[in-house]
Parts: sequence; C-alpha cells; structure tokens
Amino acid sequence: MPTLLAGDVMSRRVLVPCGTDTAYSRHRRRGEPACEPCQLAHKAKMREYRQRTRSRPEGERADANARGRAQRRLAAEHPARFAALYVEELARGTAAPGGDRS
Repeated sequence: MPTLLAGDVMSRRVLVPCGTDTAYSRHRRRGEPACEPCQLAHKAKMREYRQRTRSRPEGERADANARGRAQRRLAAEHPARFAALYVEELARGTAAPGGDRS
C-alpha cells in the first residue's frame, strides 16, 4: 500500500515515482517545489513537445526572430514614428497573417 501524507485521500492508485512529468505535476498541485529529477523530466518533456509542435522550418523561425528584433530596435530608436505607424496600422484593421509586410 502506498505511503499516505497528511491531507491525502486513501485510494487504490499508486503514486508515480519521482523523476517523471506526472510526478512533477503532483508536486505543483500540492504547492511544493519539484525535486530535481522531476524538474529534469518536465524539462525533457517540454523540450520534446516544443520540437514536435513547431510549425515553422528553421529558416523561417530565424527570419521571424530577426524581424522581431529589428522592429524592437526601430521602435526604441524612433519611438514617435513607430507610435504613429502603429496607430496607422491599427486603423487599417486586421489582415491575414503573413500578409503585406512592406
């Protein structure tokens, strides 16, 4: 029979051992810090999830990242002009993603 902690309800479920993503979730639900093996398991699962669900090829991701960095730099260097352009674009309404970027 599994060990019960204060506040646990006795059930027939066996606790999944630490070092798994499920155990990481259990730590979080209980409001306790996750142990190192559980943190490592969760990081590995999230890394695999991100790799599996990425929708853009590597080159497109690099392009989008560079575009975002350039936009932030321009906004910092020319805040008044950036604000004016932003207001103009809001007034144009929403366009489909990947639309006109000129």
